[in-house]
Amino acid sequence: MSTGGKLLQLIRWESHGILELLLALLAIFVPFTLAIAYFYIKEKLREEKRKELFFSYARKKGLTKEEIEIIWKYSQILGLDPYLVIDYKVPFEKVMDYYLENDPNADPELVTRLRNKLGLTTLPPYVPLSTTKDIELFQKGELYFEKTTDTIPIVLIDKDEFYMYWATERKHPRLKPGEKVNIKFLRKNDGYYYLKNLEIKDVIDESFRLVLKLPHTRKFERTQFREYIRVEVELNCKISEPLKEDKSGNLPPPEKVKWYFTKTKDISGGGVLVCFSTGEKDIPKYNIGDRVYLEIDLEGSTIFATGEIRRILEKKDFICYGIQFIDISEEDRKKIINFVNDYIRKMSGILPSEVE
Repeated sequence: MSTGGKLLQLIRWESHGILELLLALLAIFVPFTLAIAYFYIKEKLREEKRKELFFSYARKKGLTKEEIEIIWKYSQILGLDPYLVIDYKVPFEKVMDYYLENDPNADPELVTRLRNKLGLTTLPPYVPLSTTKDIELFQKGELYFEKTTDTIPIVLIDKDEFYMYWATERKHPRLKPGEKVNIKFLRKNDGYYYLKNLEIKDVIDESFRLVLKLPHTRKFERTQFREYIRVEVELNCKISEPLKEDKSGNLPPPEKVKWYFTKTKDISGGGVLVCFSTGEKDIPKYNIGDRVYLEIDLEGSTIFATGEIRRILEKKDFICYGIQFIDISEEDRKKIINFVNDYIRKMSGILPSEVE
């Protein structure tokens, strides 16, 4: 074979090899590309369906298309479930704050309108504050300055989407725009809150009082009022008659005492509140300091504890007993604490880190 013929044959072989390589690559990449396209389209359709269902759900709550679009958009940006945002106050406030801070066309009146439509105007008492927007009107507190012991009594009289308005009857030379102040207050059944380095934006002199205009914040310190967080929840419960020690100082075995059936009014890792209707014939009578056995149904498991009556609340139609656990296994106490935290998350739609 001539040299030219050998060269032509070599070119044909190389061309054939390149063609086989291209076909092999196509055999790999075409199905791969199609698979990616399939899953992308499938996910887009699923997302569109999810959005459609959410819009339908939100419209039933009386929201307009514009309002729903805003909630959907900013929920996606923050990675929050939009259903939680329109059902629970904490995630709602988080999304609305982001909207007000980042949307150049943000409408504060829309946020207020949404909050009222969704019934998210108040925070459950067992849920810690996540923003100063959740402070109840007429909350009393004390204003103070750094490195001083002087305090000024104040009360929250108004608030909007950007500012809170605290009033005081006492005048002070440092109460002026631009001055940095601190506020502390006790939220009932929750704890002490400390708001620090708030800049006074304006001072309104109403002759009989001064009104301080201060910006809202999510940054504050909290000292829990109780050792354990308490939630209001009804759980099936049994409580024994008052326990009496024998001559050796031992309490009677649980099977030897009389039991009464009731429900909890609230519960925490430290104790429980139980109530009885005064209209019932057979209800127990306790005194402060009495010890009792307790059996509480907690999500399929039974919590057994010995408690002591610490307070008695008598009303017209019922009587309640506040009971402190004095003998409970750490495992059962932990179960109650976990239940309380899970209950708060469930009822408020908030993240675990915002509770613990």
